[in-house]
Amino acid sequence: MVAAINRNNSVVQVLLAAGADPNLGDDFSSVYKTAKEQGIHSLEVLITREDDFNNRLNNRASFKGCTALHYAVLADDYRTVKELLDGGANPLQRNEMGHTPLDYAREGEVMKLLRTSEAKYQEKQRKREAEERRRFPLEQRLKEHIIGQESAIATVGAAIRRKENGWYDEEHPLVFLFLGSSGIGKTELAKQTAKYMHKDAKKGFIRLDMSEFQERHEVAKFIGSPPGYVGHEEGGQLTKKLKQCPNAVVLFDEVDKAHPDVLTIMLQLFDEGRLTDGKGKTIDCKDAIFIMTSNVASDEIAQHALQLRQEALEMSRNRIAENLGDVQISDKITISKNFKENVIRPILKAHFRRDEFLGRINEIVYFLPFCHSELIQLVNKE
Repeated sequence: MVAAINRNNSVVQVLLAAGADPNLGDDFSSVYKTAKEQGIHSLEVLITREDDFNNRLNNRASFKGCTALHYAVLADDYRTVKELLDGGANPLQRNEMGHTPLDYAREGEVMKLLRTSEAKYQEKQRKREAEERRRFPLEQRLKEHIIGQESAIATVGAAIRRKENGWYDEEHPLVFLFLGSSGIGKTELAKQTAKYMHKDAKKGFIRLDMSEFQERHEVAKFIGSPPGYVGHEEGGQLTKKLKQCPNAVVLFDEVDKAHPDVLTIMLQLFDEGRLTDGKGKTIDCKDAIFIMTSNVASDEIAQHALQLRQEALEMSRNRIAENLGDVQISDKITISKNFKENVIRPILKAHFRRDEFLGRINEIVYFLPFCHSELIQLVNKE
């Protein structure tokens, strides 16, 4: 860091060749805080800091978390910036103030280099994360945190993998509708998917309770009020968070309770992969994953699951009675295509009254009530 701020390119080269980590952050926050922590006079800290670093740096500013790349950019030293980037420096690393090196760059060659490097680094990061996900599939993580719902887990995992492999239209976000009773894992599956996709980053999961958007005027809370209206500067609950993480996992909880005008906004979001806020700014979010949950048709799904389990049990008993060899009684059941098309689809059409809205859903995922063995697992887990 000292070499970087003082434009000592040859020293930076030697340090990198010796295995120095270019992404280490500075522990120095400010003159007065450092003096207090070390029990020495602030003037002594200031003189030492200026001798080691550079007297052009603001001694009132905090430099905690700044890397050698931050300092090389502050020194506007193209050669050292390039040397550090070639040596593995992360151009996306933020200091304690939340700033990347690019935030400190002046117009010119250094800024151009950083912009190019950021794009390349992001691409490498995506490939590295995709490889990690290939070795540790989403289904594996979900099964560690969710009891039962194997069919739902398999459906979500397969759809996300298809999206990553380019088998879905890249111009549209991935959209799920989770159906089933309350308390059987819909919200938890969405949370765990976000944790898996975004390395536990809080910004990677956005949850909106759609029961708060039942009235027409509450659309403004969703995308923000237009100019001249109260709350214009605050922005919308969805648009504000999507700006921070455009590829987030977004959960629309209890979507069946939302006002039809909110569904119109959501249709635009699903159809175009972007959303315009109350200030007229467009957020591109085609890489986001949108998950809606609903209790619509939950009674029918529960009844159908009960019937299927009863049929599976009867079949197993008959096989045992007929001495057909080893018989395994399985709790795994599959919702029939006939039930989906002839029972669930009409219920959804009657409720949402928007064929085009249902048409933009990539996967309808069914969550079934827990069977006896799954209830025992839940009790043991608690």
